[in-house]
Amino acid sequence: MPINWDVRAIRGKAKYQDVYLAYLDVLGFKNLVRHAGKSPRYMIKLFERVDNAVHHPRVSGLAQRYLSDSILIWSDHPESLPWIFDLCNELQDELLLEGCLVRGAIVFGQHYSGFFDQLNLVTGERNLKSGEVIISPALIKAFLIESELTDPVIKVEGCVAKAYGALFKGMPRNSRPPKLPISSDRLYDLPSYLLSVRFGPLRAGASNAKPLSADWQRDPGIKKDVAAVRQIRKQILAGVRNSDPRIARKWKYVSKVFNLRVRALEKSWHLMRGMQIREGRILKQALPRRLTSR
Repeated sequence: MPINWDVRAIRGKAKYQDVYLAYLDVLGFKNLVRHAGKSPRYMIKLFERVDNAVHHPRVSGLAQRYLSDSILIWSDHPESLPWIFDLCNELQDELLLEGCLVRGAIVFGQHYSGFFDQLNLVTGERNLKSGEVIISPALIKAFLIESELTDPVIKVEGCVAKAYGALFKGMPRNSRPPKLPISSDRLYDLPSYLLSVRFGPLRAGASNAKPLSADWQRDPGIKKDVAAVRQIRKQILAGVRNSDPRIARKWKYVSKVFNLRVRALEKSWHLMRGMQIREGRILKQALPRRLTSR
């Protein structure tokens, strides 16, 4: 017999918080669900990998929600912005391995997230988490920005980029992000767009050792990262050959960024040779700077 929950009330006093919120739309999610079969287990495993990217939530101060093909991440502390940026890059990386692109926006605005408390009048039992409610002008703002994007990028609102840059004041120059004339009414690309998780260790190791150390090249972690980059390359090749020109266009954009990342390493050591994607139909558009205006 079902439990008779008779009293329902929003926990605490409902009020907006000012938060930094990332709204991410997973492009290609619907096809991934179709090919996952009759059980959601594969998709749950994927989201477990995504969830593992939220390292130490008590330290980072992040909250996250998964809404089908959308992911929400937010925090009310500007000190959490490096965590949000790193997490967005890691999500891109994990989903690229599965053949999915990520497009979205990171904004500052008002946000409310709350739950209903439920009380069983017969037993006195209380359920502390039931029926989450999200009311978020920040989410609406991020959604409108994302819906106007054509390329699979994550845009950062100007005031968010400014708050991120302010965290590095007083630090050594080589530890700061590039200093740009940030305008609050402009949008900027997320720093380290694409492949930051896999590519970072490869670039750092290759630049610190000339000639490259044989032991470093044989390291299992390095070989694993190289294998992941090859898998991402395979997904990009499949994407640029998609029969739907709208999908192919997005993957062509990614292929240009991919080539930019691997070009220097391809000349340095044999494990990365042949990585560049030599696609004759690449779009003739300029690549973004590390932080560029839209």
